[in-house]
Amino acid sequence: MKHFLIFCATLSVMILLSCESQEPEPSDPMVFKFDSLVSESYEIYFSSNPSTTITAYASGSDLSYHWSTTAGDIFGSGKQVTYTSNPACCGGYQIIQCIVQDKSNQYDVKEVEIYVDF
Repeated sequence: MKHFLIFCATLSVMILLSCESQEPEPSDPMVFKFDSLVSESYEIYFSSNPSTTITAYASGSDLSYHWSTTAGDIFGSGKQVTYTSNPACCGGYQIIQCIVQDKSNQYDVKEVEIYVDF
């Protein structure tokens, strides 16, 4: 009976210790992660406001940003650029793509669609 009581007490302590809430470990700011690609506006009008600012939200070490678009122009570099529609081009949905890469050559690609109206 004595061994049974010791066993039960030990088991109870183990259960209580395993139920304690543990704080999650803080994320490592050097770990590569491309969270999102966000446009200030998702619809632009060439006649009145032909551009919008687009920002890439990423974390990691020594990040590089590579931007491209199906039509229009991209001005700037780094994590934030300005997309401007081009009247010689077509209206409608245009895709702006950003590739973010870290120093270990890990990368991720995200896109946003901007509707261009003339």
